[in-house]
Amino acid sequence: TRFPDVEEEREFMADLETSLLRATLGASVLVCITSATYGAATMAGCDMASTDWAVLICQQALWIVAPCVLAVLVVARLAWGCFRRWNWEALVLACAVYGAVAIVIGQTHNLHLVLGSQARCAGDHSSALSLLGLHLLSAVVFFQLHLR
Repeated sequence: TRFPDVEEEREFMADLETSLLRATLGASVLVCITSATYGAATMAGCDMASTDWAVLICQQALWIVAPCVLAVLVVARLAWGCFRRWNWEALVLACAVYGAVAIVIGQTHNLHLVLGSQARCAGDHSSALSLLGLHLLSAVVFFQLHLR
């Protein structure tokens, strides 16, 4: 414990959890908006064959579903006080690990390999975006660990 008094420790942890949840909500909404924008830009800039639709749907499912679910859970916790007994630090860290895996697996090139098709878009920047996403994700996780 950081404090000699147990009550002070509880107050500190409650404040830390609220800050963590607010930051997580902001990050989840940002990820959803960014992924949706990337999907829309990909749809507008490519000749979409059936396998390209499958790749786009897989990418959006990997990148949007988990952050949206996490955002709904965080709103339920902050607004209505649900899920008080959950370990939110562990949940946010698990979602960050999922995000890192989803960023790597969700690259357009990797999904084309998994689906057994050829990439048809010449302007695919998912590898560069993946590196940027991994960098930002690691910065957020290390910042969270520093706060802890």
